[in-house]
Amino acid sequence: MIYVESTNLIIYWDEEVECVHIEWEGFAYGEMYREGLNKGLQLLINKKSRLWLADLQKMRLLNQEDQKWTNSDWLPRAVLGGMQRMGIVLPQRICQAAICCLKEPYGRLSS
Repeated sequence: MIYVESTNLIIYWDEEVECVHIEWEGFAYGEMYREGLNKGLQLLINKKSRLWLADLQKMRLLNQEDQKWTNSDWLPRAVLGGMQRMGIVLPQRICQAAICCLKEPYGRLSS
């Protein structure tokens, strides 16, 4: 079920898994980004869910200020609100960069 839909964001409620599923597309920053996460958090609290899935495959870079806000403000509130597990689907370019970083010290790894 779609809970919120905007240009850069869709928030779903997955009834079968009882999970908040949030998908970002393009750039999200400042008030738009924070409002989106807060709406998703409200859904998590209202549904008494413990699960959060963030699909970031189509999301562009997040600025440092919003990253800090997410870690210091939103994440503690999400945990207090009941979130126990969070899955994050990363963009392929980030996954490829992470594999390269792993391959460097452990040259025998293949991707």
